[in-house]
Amino acid sequence: MAGRKTLTMTERQFQTLKVLWEHGPLTVREFLEYLPEDTPYTTALALLQNMEKANLVAAEKDGPAHRYRPVPSAEQATGDLLRDFARRFFGGSAQQLAAGLVDAGELTPGDIDELEAKLKAKAKPRKGTP
Repeated sequence: MAGRKTLTMTERQFQTLKVLWEHGPLTVREFLEYLPEDTPYTTALALLQNMEKANLVAAEKDGPAHRYRPVPSAEQATGDLLRDFARRFFGGSAQQLAAGLVDAGELTPGDIDELEAKLKAKAKPRKGTP
């Protein structure tokens, strides 16, 4: 899509979003429970604050603390990252990306069956559309 800003993030930021998607809005102290035991509070706080600046999370005041929630949904973030990956490495071709996964042996026959079922379901016309 022209003019659309690409969602970019590090592996650490994606892992942080996964925690927030699974466990809901968290304070820094609550978030620390999902990090390695020796992670300092200041490291977790800096990560969340940097992600807030990047518009990956939003902070809302909750008493003396802030509660951080993910801005993009899991579906939005995954879709944006996959589209960007396909654009950069496969000329925008999702078909070439999928073929590459098949060629690399990353998709089992069961995976392919599930994908075929998803594609068939997507191809069915929705109610009220021609």
